[in-house]
Amino acid sequence: MASEERRIVVDDDHPLFVYLPCGVGGAPGGITYGLKSLFGKNEHCFSTEPSASTCMLLQLLIGVHRSLSINDIGLDNVTERTGLAVGSASPFDAPLMVDQVSGIYTANDEHMLDMMLALREAQGLQVEPSAAIASLFLTARKAAVTSRRTDLGGLCRIRRIFRGRRAAR
Repeated sequence: MASEERRIVVDDDHPLFVYLPCGVGGAPGGITYGLKSLFGKNEHCFSTEPSASTCMLLQLLIGVHRSLSINDIGLDNVTERTGLAVGSASPFDAPLMVDQVSGIYTANDEHMLDMMLALREAQGLQVEPSAAIASLFLTARKAAVTSRRTDLGGLCRIRRIFRGRRAAR
């Protein structure tokens, strides 16, 4: 059903926030590209990666014209989120994501498992491990806003880095 049929508005007053698990980068890169094409500045995609497998974050931080594996910086690539256990980002998707993604955040498996349990106990939902991390971000964001703390400082720093690269072009 189209967004017009459901009366879903995406505009300056009603931005769209999307939280996507990221492995090599193909799915979040394509989804982000498509949503940005439709909604422009009113769409904000955030990707999440396991703390032990942060290949897209690493790739975007070092620049898209260099290649580096997470093993090169001492990460072990061991995670319960096996579909996201990727050592190197896609050389095709990374250049697209640097200008499109609003941010990337990481979470360890302990937090992911805690969120899976919390979702099951509170709402009766059984979700795939990577899907639970979006709830972790939303919970942390709400807590940071409520307490006026900046628990998401890493995400904000990453966004500033991306914006700085865009401005330098």
